[in-house]
Amino acid sequence: PKTPAAARGLAEKIDRTLGGQEEFTRVAEREMNVYLGRLGPARKEPATLVLAGFPGIGKSELATQAARHLGLPIIRINMQAFSANSANVVEDFVDSIQNGIDKAKSQPGWNGKYVLLIEELDKVYELDQAGKQVNRPVMAIIKDLLNDGQGTVTTRKGYTAVTRALDVRDAFLFVTMNFAVD
Repeated sequence: PKTPAAARGLAEKIDRTLGGQEEFTRVAEREMNVYLGRLGPARKEPATLVLAGFPGIGKSELATQAARHLGLPIIRINMQAFSANSANVVEDFVDSIQNGIDKAKSQPGWNGKYVLLIEELDKVYELDQAGKQVNRPVMAIIKDLLNDGQGTVTTRKGYTAVTRALDVRDAFLFVTMNFAVD
């Protein structure tokens, strides 16, 4: 079927303020058109665009401007805050996303579509300098979200196990990663 043109002109609008990223803005426009043209709730994985490059080139800004120009709520999650190997990090990560979704749902004109920006995924490394595996519990839920758009997390509250589900299949995910500068 033909893709609606809900995001027509998005690349041009972003290009006016974000120079040097014309190729990426066109990809974002095309992908946002597909995303906005989806009818009803998502049945499969979320729409995802991974932007990798050197720090400061405008990866996060591209996602922010796309959301703003399209009138979509944006949930920003910077992975630097979730790079520890504690189980509490997973709970905090899920809480941050769920709180953002709840806030977006409370906005006037909510239509079920929103942008989830996961910034600096490269900060949650799974290998150390020597190449040994590092336990990063948050990566399990991130992989589930990127692959399926949903995941569950089981945490302990005293002697009770609490299972929470997180579903971002209705989101457009922008994921940013930085190349090493050295």
